Amino acid sequence: MSLPEHLSRDPTHVAALPDPHLTYHLVSARLYLALRRGGLSALERAADFTTPVLLLHGGADAVTSFAATREFFERAGSMDKQFLLYPEAVHETLNDLGREVVLQDVAEWLGKRAGQPR
Repeated sequence: MSLPEHLSRDPTHVAALPDPHLTYHLVSARLYLALRRGGLSALERAADFTTPVLLLHGGADAVTSFAATREFFERAGSMDKQFLLYPEAVHETLNDLGREVVLQDVAEWLGKRAGQPR
């Protein structure tokens, strides 16, 4: 599977992406370490995250760690949190096949909170 297919299974979306030859597929050691530090910091401070949160994850996502997303969800201090897994989806759940279900879920989640006092 090439990089574009890791992002979306929708051939129309993949065709609209920039030329894959113009996309850099590697990260420097410095960027990797910065991303790793940021991720670890987010997990360490997740209990401080108290705003409502909706986390979406594709079950076939080869870009982002399901385990890390789930761990952040479990550690998050928010009393209003929801984690939705889309088993067939890849990384860009909003640009993937089945996005209508994802968009409906997001709209319902937001609708339930619209106008609620903080």
